[in-house]
Amino acid sequence: MKVLYIDSQNIHKALLEIGWKIDWKKFFDYSKEKYNIDEIKMFVGYLQKFEHFYKKLEAIGYKLIFKKASILPNGEVKGNVDIDICIESMKDFYENKLSQMYLASGDGDFNSLVDFFREKTIFGKVFIPNAKKSSKILRKSAGPHVIVLDSLRFFLE
Repeated sequence: MKVLYIDSQNIHKALLEIGWKIDWKKFFDYSKEKYNIDEIKMFVGYLQKFEHFYKKLEAIGYKLIFKKASILPNGEVKGNVDIDICIESMKDFYENKLSQMYLASGDGDFNSLVDFFREKTIFGKVFIPNAKKSSKILRKSAGPHVIVLDSLRFFLE
């Protein structure tokens, strides 16, 4: 099964910083149509005030995986879902539920995960927000398998 794992806060915040907001329905459709993704797992730092939005995402077809969000003293919300994405993708791999792994994040913490799945020859693509808001290490690990979301802004906003 082709699975896309999304670090939702990383994508959302990085795109906001460069002036636009992703339309998650359009991204879902694009991922399914262009890459024949079977399942899209979105990792979210849960905040009750966004419950209505979460229901919309589930209605689109996203499988949401929640983690209790942390609120820092400065008011910033942190989802801290990186390890959850790693564990879920490895679990899927070792349970033979994964034929191709896709990732949406610009976080360099995922470079080892990308390296692992490239070694196993089942790495698909990594969707990064843009080159400036994404880790050079992650881009290097993914090699030619990088999709820059900012270049798709016309389709995804």
